[in-house]
Amino acid sequence: MKVSRIITFLVIILSSAIIVACSSNNENSNNKDSSQQSKTSSLKDLSKKLEGDNSFEKNFLFFNEEDESKNITLNFNGNYTENPITGISLYQDGKLVTDQVQLTDNSIHDNGVFNFQLKEYIPSFNEIKLKTNNEEVLLKTGEYSFEKIAISDTISEDKRWFVSDYNTGEKKNEFMFNGSFTRETVSDSSIEIVYPKSGQKNLDLEFTDSIKEIEDGKTLKFELNSTSSKEISHESSYEIYIVQKADNGSQFLMNSIIAVVSPD
Repeated sequence: MKVSRIITFLVIILSSAIIVACSSNNENSNNKDSSQQSKTSSLKDLSKKLEGDNSFEKNFLFFNEEDESKNITLNFNGNYTENPITGISLYQDGKLVTDQVQLTDNSIHDNGVFNFQLKEYIPSFNEIKLKTNNEEVLLKTGEYSFEKIAISDTISEDKRWFVSDYNTGEKKNEFMFNGSFTRETVSDSSIEIVYPKSGQKNLDLEFTDSIKEIEDGKTLKFELNSTSSKEISHESSYEIYIVQKADNGSQFLMNSIIAVVSPD
């Protein structure tokens, strides 16, 4: 009986030792895996994947000097959510252009979306430096060029055309916009389509539009088609402003649209 108890006691000790050893090995393995995961998910290691072929893309936008800032949406080829992005600055071919920017997002999310506010006019940028608590990485964004424009919303609010609904369509080198606008008070005004001159030159843009005001004078149907005859190998985009202008010189930005041109 005594021998049996001793053997049982030894078995318990050995089993406990094996469990402790396995736990230790598992912990070391988990730590190793965690370290590897942290390494592979660093912003620097993901930079090439995030950039993709962004460097070949061209984007032609406005910078409205009457606004305090310009919202910019970048599109990368993947997400980065590991460490919060705490600061950014914009570069052109490795040279600092501006750090007058304000974060909107602190991560790259929703299949590569990253938003921020540009606080001053700059001619262009093609790189962005993202800063976290652990690192700073310069990423290629594609070319973003800006054209100065000054549109102040000075038409009285009751006479402004506000968008009520719209839809857009894209196919290769063609962009389509159909929208309805409404206003409270009837007044004399005209509609002007504005687009960056650099975009028209680089993408060979042509526009056709149809504007139909309903009899009551408070509803507007608007159709816009733009086409690019330029042969491109990578995606490009350009901004379109729809501007209401009154006879007394006042104006109102009815809508801002980003049109995309895709390669054949």
